[in-house]
Amino acid sequence: LDGFRVLVPVKDAVSEYVLDNRVLKAPSRGLRHRRSRSMADPHPSAGNYWFDFITGVDMGDGWFRNTEGNYMPTVVDGVRIILKPEDVDEDYVLDNRELKAKTAGMRFRKTRNHTDLCRESA
Repeated sequence: LDGFRVLVPVKDAVSEYVLDNRVLKAPSRGLRHRRSRSMADPHPSAGNYWFDFITGVDMGDGWFRNTEGNYMPTVVDGVRIILKPEDVDEDYVLDNRELKAKTAGMRFRKTRNHTDLCRESA
């Protein structure tokens, strides 16, 4: 259009995002995927933990489609939960892309020794 490319294959629009729970503060371990653009259509097993890096396309209509073809809402209760990494105003986030741990996060340590765990808070 006027010399600008406006229609591109979806694979060319794929970007990396972070599933952010800092503002929403949901008590869940993460977010379940949806099979369609409906909150009432949860995927039976697929989902992501909070602060996971996710790859896909922001569809621009309140929904994100990941590279597997599943959907997630970009906003929950008025809070944007799917952010581009550069929009996360933290110096660091936990990155599980290489380790692929099955846990929902990481526990604090008293020292740099990974076995020196802090006691669980009540």
